[in-house]
Amino acid sequence: DLDAVPIEAITVTIPALLRAGRVLAVVPEGRKAQPVHDALTGPIATSCPASALRTASHAAIHLDPESARLLPD
Repeated sequence: DLDAVPIEAITVTIPALLRAGRVLAVVPEGRKAQPVHDALTGPIATSCPASALRTASHAAIHLDPESARLLPD
């Protein structure tokens, strides 16, 4: 609901994020399994911003077994 939304926030665009010297994504827990699957196996598209990480050789994605559970072997 609206009361759960922070009053202030910082937004970073994907191009700005990928300009960093090194990008680390740490993705723990099972409720992230579907977004991880979509980002790593679906098309690289604006509909899944995390998919842009696949275009950056300086990006690393760290998953735990639960967040990786939907990925193909």
